[in-house]
Amino acid sequence: MAPCPLARAALVAALFASIAAIGAKAAAPADPYDGDWHTSLTPYAWLAGSTTKLDFVNPVNGANVSVTATETATQVLGKLHFALMGINEVRKGEWTVFGDVLYASVGSSNAQVKTVTGPNGLVEIPINVDTKDSLQQLILTLGVGRSIYHDDGSFADAFAGVRYGAIKSKLDFNLAGPLNLISKSGRFEDADHSWDAVVGVKGRYMFDHGPWYFLYYGDVGTGRSNLTGQVYAGPGYAFDWGDVFVTFRYLHYDTGTSARLIKRLDMYGPMLGATFYLDGLF
Repeated sequence: MAPCPLARAALVAALFASIAAIGAKAAAPADPYDGDWHTSLTPYAWLAGSTTKLDFVNPVNGANVSVTATETATQVLGKLHFALMGINEVRKGEWTVFGDVLYASVGSSNAQVKTVTGPNGLVEIPINVDTKDSLQQLILTLGVGRSIYHDDGSFADAFAGVRYGAIKSKLDFNLAGPLNLISKSGRFEDADHSWDAVVGVKGRYMFDHGPWYFLYYGDVGTGRSNLTGQVYAGPGYAFDWGDVFVTFRYLHYDTGTSARLIKRLDMYGPMLGATFYLDGLF
């Protein structure tokens, strides 16, 4: 039996508690811009809902099968098989290098086959009786940045980098209506990936020299995708060993009209995280 959403939430809390025990041994650097190497690790939990538009190709006749799936954060959590999320950052003086990895495997979610378009342009609109879509996705953002401002705990970095997005999808469908371009039941499977260049800014604004601050991040880019971008922002609290924060995060992919699996992806929802400074561990 799959664990319930409450059990998954408890596992997330236990993960942060166990990492906090490690973080308690470390200490925030007195001056992260002193020219020494400084490393931080930020595990996070993004409780994201999503809206996905996918295009499958019927291997029998080449017909294009357009699918949409919309899930709330609660629905995604209830069908989550596995997730790994975290940010690692290394700073030396004014320069910083960071990586943000997000992997999630989500079980069967409600979906709809919106249209089926044949090679000759004929369009059929089926009736969805029972259509499910399962997704595995990996989103990796890597960046190199330089400080444009830092003072009394507040800072801002401008950065450039790349984002890699990969998705694997399995569609199980049961349809009704007069259909010639697709069988009334079956399964499609496909995978897709994208490399895109991104630029952005990230940082935090410290209120009254702390401990409360406002965290922000934003990027935008293009490449194989027509447009990709993400933003998150929200309050945080600084401790001696690191920080905790709660933000709202939004991620967007738009691949345009090219013949690919993923046409559009929007992910959105609250993100809870904790940053641990690792300098004191070495």
